[in-house]
Amino acid sequence: MALHLPELSIQADSYENDIKILLKSIKPHWNEEKIGIKKLTGGYSCTTYYVNWENEPDDAITVRVRRLLVTSNINLPIINPNYEVMLVEELAKAGLFAKVYAVFQNGYCYQYIQGKPLANLTDLSKASTDELPVEYIAEKTAELHSLSLEDGRFGKNDFFEHLKTCLTDGYKEKSHIADKDTLLKELNEVIDYTKRFDLKDVLCHGDHNLGNIIWNSEKEKITFIDWELGHVGYQPMDIANFLMFFNMMDMIPASDAEEFQKFAPKRVKDLEKRFIVTYLNTWSRLNNNGLPVTDGEVEDLEQKVSLFGLVCTLYMLILCTALEEIDFVDFPTDSTKMLQKMYEYYWIVKEPTLQKLKLK
Repeated sequence: MALHLPELSIQADSYENDIKILLKSIKPHWNEEKIGIKKLTGGYSCTTYYVNWENEPDDAITVRVRRLLVTSNINLPIINPNYEVMLVEELAKAGLFAKVYAVFQNGYCYQYIQGKPLANLTDLSKASTDELPVEYIAEKTAELHSLSLEDGRFGKNDFFEHLKTCLTDGYKEKSHIADKDTLLKELNEVIDYTKRFDLKDVLCHGDHNLGNIIWNSEKEKITFIDWELGHVGYQPMDIANFLMFFNMMDMIPASDAEEFQKFAPKRVKDLEKRFIVTYLNTWSRLNNNGLPVTDGEVEDLEQKVSLFGLVCTLYMLILCTALEEIDFVDFPTDSTKMLQKMYEYYWIVKEPTLQKLKLK
């Protein structure tokens, strides 16, 4: 069980001293003079720090300090810091996340996860250069989605209701990006289409992209990080979110770099097939006694993922537009232009997707 320290807050201008205060509670034997603290990331959602002790170099800690909505008056029900903390503690128990040492006022800390993210848009040198381990990601996604919801500890599926609230409850008009009424109309239309499919409720990561996936090539181990958008939602959601990343690389300047060619959109179809087949095989092993996966099941999930590609685009568009006033810090592109491109992307893919699924 993680130690809860509600009085402790880690501030940007005093983080070294604040982190050392934190360590007195969780690592009291660490000598202050031999403690190393290094900033890992400084994105719009959080700042993370790598902390280790010279005498125990393999026992490092990640300190995650929340930035998202900390100083904002915006209230988004889809982002709940208390839920995130509960989630990472439960995931740690299930072996799907690192040990959580402590929770403090504006974040938490956990055992440092060995490996590299599969993408890092602010610093390419910090990302893995390995071939994408698609099958490992698919297996771990299926394991996450197989966690039982029966005891209610993860809550219920309020995803669409929360997303509507982002648009209707105090949302400021951003006509230079997208018209609010149009977004709400599109969301309601897509929700109606999802009702034509048999959809399973599962625990979703909510921001299932390569930057939030740590790959340890030596141990061939995948770990998902950054759970602030975690929620009970729909089975195709994380898969569609993962694949959407590849289609949107041209919205980010760094995608022109040679290192990003492995994310080229022309590879999406191959990645999708490999991901879905591996995912369904793992899902069957964990939930259906390992029964063989049929071509019909593969096609069914492919269709659901295609439709949820539209859901994910609206989801990210609505969420990021609602957050537009928040400082995106080191994100390597103009957030307004990125969201405008995302809106354009939605209109480009909407009709072909609906026609492909024979929904229009």
